Amino acid sequence: MNTPRNILVVENDFLQSDWLVKSLRQAFPQAKVWQIKTESAFRDSFEAIAQNPPDAIVMDVMLQWTEASDDIEEQTFPKRVLDEGPYRAGLRCEEMLTADGRTKNIPMILYTILERHDLEPDFPDLNAHPNVKHLRKDSTPEPLIQLIREVRERALP
Repeated sequence: MNTPRNILVVENDFLQSDWLVKSLRQAFPQAKVWQIKTESAFRDSFEAIAQNPPDAIVMDVMLQWTEASDDIEEQTFPKRVLDEGPYRAGLRCEEMLTADGRTKNIPMILYTILERHDLEPDFPDLNAHPNVKHLRKDSTPEPLIQLIREVRERALP
């Protein structure tokens, strides 16, 4: 079995991200497991992601635009982010990945508290994206670890 060497976790909830990163490092001790906390940080890191694509991305759907700060003004938010809010931020990140030839084949798991049918109004063709999987957050990491193994195996040449 070819295990992942590089896993990106996009999650802004401190408790969730700490638990996820720790669980993934334990399951895949040889892998580099790294985290991005916000949608703006994801966009800022996009070129680095494209140049060194991870073997899998674990993406929460609901993300803050940026970390809370007294210096942030609403004018710094892109119009689409203002219009749609944080509840579909992970889907906007997914769009960036699938629109770029360098990143469109990265296996991605939308790891969220949302049910699949909750995503359908904004992502009706989820089944048409073979590299994007939905997994509802669980209290144990095993379903996520298993799905990472599965998407990694399918992605191998």
